[in-house]
Amino acid sequence: MILLGILAAAGGAVAATDSYDLLETEILTSTQASVTFSELGSYSDYKHLQIRMVAGTTSAYYTDTFNLQMNNVTSASYSWHRLYGYGLTPAVVSNAGASQNSILAGSFAGSSSAGFGPAVIDVLDPFESNKNTTIRALSGSIDSGEPIVSLNSGAYYSVDSITSIKLLPDSGNFVTGSRFSLYGLKAGA
Repeated sequence: MILLGILAAAGGAVAATDSYDLLETEILTSTQASVTFSELGSYSDYKHLQIRMVAGTTSAYYTDTFNLQMNNVTSASYSWHRLYGYGLTPAVVSNAGASQNSILAGSFAGSSSAGFGPAVIDVLDPFESNKNTTIRALSGSIDSGEPIVSLNSGAYYSVDSITSIKLLPDSGNFVTGSRFSLYGLKAGA
């Protein structure tokens, strides 16, 4: 519930967690370079989608970032913003990217951390044909024994309905046991 309060404070209404329908779940049985939710058109009766993941990577770094692409588009069709805090004596950093090949969607544990990091990604209005699709995400992990929390947002510059969402780590592969669940929120929920 704390996460929902943070997202509500970030601007925009947030539905109760029981308003979401579980649509798909993938739990990795081996390392994998990416995870794709495809054929999303079958969920077009939902207003918003949400991805909840708990993942780690084979990256040699304590913390790895992960990216998101829509509709198999790998060209400079994305932008993103990130605000993150880290350390026991907190430091806050912000950065952004325009004309990117993907959206930088968050951070989680690399193999050096020997753990997993959670993330919640809201995909807002993915089936609207009169505006670009945007995301907001909250993620976290442990970096060298110190916490890191990342709040990200991004846009996909196309009015095409979203048919697929691909998640991929910045370096390495997703590790065995990483879990990815797709939820849907219907209008008026």
